[in-house]
Amino acid sequence: MRCFACLVPPMGVRCLVSSRLEPFRRAFRSVKWVREELMHVTLLFLGEVPRSEAESFGHRLRDVADSYPPINLSLGGMGAFPSVRSPRAIWVGLGGELDVLSSFAERVARCAPGGGGERFVPHMTVGRVRDGEALGEALDEAGLWEVSFEGDKVCAFSVCEVVLMESHLGPGGPRYVPFRRYPLGGLRFGGC
Repeated sequence: MRCFACLVPPMGVRCLVSSRLEPFRRAFRSVKWVREELMHVTLLFLGEVPRSEAESFGHRLRDVADSYPPINLSLGGMGAFPSVRSPRAIWVGLGGELDVLSSFAERVARCAPGGGGERFVPHMTVGRVRDGEALGEALDEAGLWEVSFEGDKVCAFSVCEVVLMESHLGPGGPRYVPFRRYPLGGLRFGGC
């Protein structure tokens, strides 16, 4: 099964992101924009693993989740990997308790098969640019990199669970199905 560990912001936050990016969706149809119901913060991408390995990882993930309280986050400004001049992935940055989030992501990575992955950068991917397309300048001229959610109270939120998500790829785009959900702190910290 193909899976990843993630945090899912509340639907209201995802709807706001989607609506604020709507003019760019219409203007840049070649970008593969992430549908709001699929928006998430990836902590670790496991890729294709046997179901038994996903189950085993899930048990370790539950233990990590149990040791962290809910995490308070907020949305920030726009960015891109590898850069805004040559974007391949377009994202919204995160603010808030980034030290807690980074520590949590590091612990999640250490409990994965193979013990880790790429360095965690706090963000939520909202679009992907096809290889070979040079859209950085056009996106800049359209003002995408100026879009910011900082200071907007609607964009502050708490995440209360980590989700081990199963990913099904298809011609209409990916479909994500929660495989396991684990409350942060076993919800003993309250706040969500």
